[in-house]
Amino acid sequence: MWRKKKILLFIIICLLPITLSMDLYLISESQKEIKNEAQVTAELIFQTCKNESKKSNCYEREFSTITEKSDISKTLEILHVLQKIDPKTVYCHTIAHNIAHEEVSKDPSKWLNIFKNVDVNECAGGFLHGTVEKYQVESGIILDSKTIPDICNKIANEVTNDPVTLTANRCAHAIGHLLLFQENYNVPKAISMCSNLPDELQHQACAGVFMENVTNATSRAHEVNRARQKVDEKFAQAQKVTCQNYSGIVQQ
Repeated sequence: MWRKKKILLFIIICLLPITLSMDLYLISESQKEIKNEAQVTAELIFQTCKNESKKSNCYEREFSTITEKSDISKTLEILHVLQKIDPKTVYCHTIAHNIAHEEVSKDPSKWLNIFKNVDVNECAGGFLHGTVEKYQVESGIILDSKTIPDICNKIANEVTNDPVTLTANRCAHAIGHLLLFQENYNVPKAISMCSNLPDELQHQACAGVFMENVTNATSRAHEVNRARQKVDEKFAQAQKVTCQNYSGIVQQ
């Protein structure tokens, strides 16, 4: 009996390395298959968009479609491959907006889950900005001195790869863009609301308001036809005068 057990044990010990090697091989092949799939998709996106007059818009549409149908980890893999094919997509802020919009749309009640999968620093904060933007649309929440800190605190608590203060600041900047849109591009009204925020959020929220006034980024995201202002010396001077009307944190 003992002899049979020894023989069985010997066989198991001999087979174990082979079994482990097979498992590692299968995992490796699986990873190659995923990477190959990402490579093929990224190349297809590049070929689809390369001759478009507004290539960035084409990329945004393509990644919206991919995110709608795929797990976000696959979407990010494809984006990272595309960035090697077309280095211009390294600045992926608006692409990240669209990815975040689609991801939140899958289940708005779980809007914070996206921060388990994305780096809030990537794409110049585009994932964070797009998430907050879509959350506001889906929830119908009104941005004010109570809801803004609450939103930013929730995000900061979900993010583990970024200091809490930095994440809150990024959130406040995105909120500033949305706040001006909410207030129909009434800068004094939006700034007045920013001024009621906690000191640590005020500066970035106000900066977001002033930036949105120049870029109209949020109106475009909501498909609102608001003409982008011509940025020239006259416009710059008008912005300077506007800023001089404020003091303290707001003016910074």
